[in-house]
Amino acid sequence: MRSIMLVAHGTKDPAGLAVLAEVRDAVGLRLGVPVSLSYVDVATPLLSDALAARPESLVVPLVEPLVVPLVEPLVVPLVEPLVVPLFMARGFHVEVDVPRAACEVGAPVTNHLGARAALAPALLARVHEVTRAPAGIVVLGAGSTRAAARAEILDTARALGTMAGGVPTWVGFLSGPGPSARDALNAAAERGGPEPTTPVVAVPALLAPGHFARRAEAAAAQHGIPMATPLGAHERVIDRIVALVEGTADYHHHVRAVEQCPGHSEP
Repeated sequence: MRSIMLVAHGTKDPAGLAVLAEVRDAVGLRLGVPVSLSYVDVATPLLSDALAARPESLVVPLVEPLVVPLVEPLVVPLVEPLVVPLFMARGFHVEVDVPRAACEVGAPVTNHLGARAALAPALLARVHEVTRAPAGIVVLGAGSTRAAARAEILDTARALGTMAGGVPTWVGFLSGPGPSARDALNAAAERGGPEPTTPVVAVPALLAPGHFARRAEAAAAQHGIPMATPLGAHERVIDRIVALVEGTADYHHHVRAVEQCPGHSEP
């Protein structure tokens, strides 16, 4: 049996940790396999520590009545867990930190959560909790020094605007290079909506509450723009995680190789 190891950035915010635990529990309920949660920074356990401490077997509880009574508990050996990076874009953590830790134990890694604008439907669902007819959408990302990661957020914003009926979208980053959150919110506020019932809405491209979510909320409030909540354990987020897991070797397809692992190569 292969267990699942979710890995998020990490936060000191108790509310953020609670939301990530909800994600873990929802994934476990859907998949029916052991699911653990780890982090790359700030919170514990760190991914490398969690992988090093992984159990080698699982004791399966017995359900009565049994056709053939068992004297000993049923022990199922566990192979290396499947690591699922809970990141919106392919930044440093996805490209370096996660595969480096996975390589130490030979654990396979799925694609990251937000690859190929896969979370646009979940972001739209959060926007619709604010209004069903937004005049425009501001997508606020954490930011990355990697241009490819910022481009992924831009692609997600374009897909989101199309799904919302072709409304304009703006992207701002809460740290690092690229258009800033302030610039994006200024541009959106100037555009505005014709009626209070059709406002421009800001949505954080973030999984859980924490430092960046608070910064996004404060910036949106300064511009009088309503803010959607982080993605959290929304059903579409859980759907995406399940799809990542079910698209790997033990289920349907070959696991994507971890680039940094010695002896591994792209399939």
